[in-house]
Amino acid sequence: MAMTEKTRRTYPKFSQYVLKKLREHGGKFSMADLDMRFVPYYESGERIKVKTEDGDVITGTVGVTTGWRPVFLLIRRRNSFGSSDTLGPYDEIIGVQVGRRYYPPHEISRMPIPKKSDFK
Repeated sequence: MAMTEKTRRTYPKFSQYVLKKLREHGGKFSMADLDMRFVPYYESGERIKVKTEDGDVITGTVGVTTGWRPVFLLIRRRNSFGSSDTLGPYDEIIGVQVGRRYYPPHEISRMPIPKKSDFK
């Protein structure tokens, strides 16, 4: 895997996850279902507010499934171990929690959204 040092420094948690999964699953591992917009929130552990494709608004932190073809999850409570709320290209991030309020993501400075090619 030819991941750059800059990518490893900028996204240490996600980079470690990708390298671990490549060791476990080899060529079978696929990032096809991972929407890169959620990587900064996976890294930071911040609570976000998401509008799903069917119009529901839900809040939680971003986690990731196990296996050779993972997807991001929205974990609603701090003491939860998993979730059935998957995050994909049709879900929209409408808020990031700062203190007790949620602000639109464009109002908060954030690390850039990576490209999948950064992790190859």
